[in-house]
Amino acid sequence: MTSLPLFVFAVFAVLAHHDVDAASIAPANCNCTALEVKVWEGNEKVFGILYGIHEVVCADKEAVRKAEEYMANKVFEGTLNAHCGEKNVEYEHFDTPCADLDEKVEEFNAGMKTLYADFDEGCQCGCVKE
Repeated sequence: MTSLPLFVFAVFAVLAHHDVDAASIAPANCNCTALEVKVWEGNEKVFGILYGIHEVVCADKEAVRKAEEYMANKVFEGTLNAHCGEKNVEYEHFDTPCADLDEKVEEFNAGMKTLYADFDEGCQCGCVKE
């Protein structure tokens, strides 16, 4: 996987900045460090898909452009959701002549859902410093 740029979006990077006090008061079944690792790995996966989408072989270049734009918008939306609390995130499902493209979008959506779940777990555990 390609290395990510240094700017990992705040919505999922907040866990990386938990403080010792939050970690020490987290419930015993919470592991802020493990959550931080899960979030970092999830970031790598999501950004890897986004940055690699242009490599998908698809004759419909407009569909690839739309998929890339959709993913970039979802990542930006994630920065707007950089808080603990309920989030209403809607996902699109692509139905193009390119099965590989559709599969990548679904993989991206699943990655984003996992990141939101991990972030929420961090909130519940007190790992997220707001």
